[in-house]
Amino acid sequence: MKEMKNIKKTALIVAAFIAVLGISVGGTYAWLTSRTTALENTFEVGSVETIVEEPDMELNGSVVYKKPSIKNVGKNDCYIRARVEISPADAGITLGSIGTGWKQVGDYYYYETPVAPDASTTNLFEQVILPNNWIVNGVATEEFKDFDVIVYQEAVQASLSLETGVERNYNTIWTAYGLK
Repeated sequence: MKEMKNIKKTALIVAAFIAVLGISVGGTYAWLTSRTTALENTFEVGSVETIVEEPDMELNGSVVYKKPSIKNVGKNDCYIRARVEISPADAGITLGSIGTGWKQVGDYYYYETPVAPDASTTNLFEQVILPNNWIVNGVATEEFKDFDVIVYQEAVQASLSLETGVERNYNTIWTAYGLK
């Protein structure tokens, strides 16, 4: 009788073990083979592209009216910065006042607001002031013929995903790209 009790007890333990094992294996198999609806990530590659727009220059005395602006011809809003190179550097040529919305930091001029696609910045400047001896009696001298004012421009997307969230501040974005 005692032996029969032990056999029943052992059979009950083995049956419980098999039941637990069956449930565990079945549950794991079901979890591993379950299917969900496919997740589709769609995105479109953006583009940041800009061009310098410059109407024809006009000369009035020793002032050249040159009005460069920069147009966003890409798909995304962008921040723009520009650098102006005057050649020859020691010619005594200066720029008139900087346009609205531009801020000079070192050698660069930063446009402080994002520029939408197909939109342009305000004029970076409107005047190039020449040395007085370059124009004599309304006639340009030889020095006048050998100078350049070149506007270089760069642009970055106006929003940037960082670990802390989406950033839209021009100063932070230029710094994040290592360009400021």
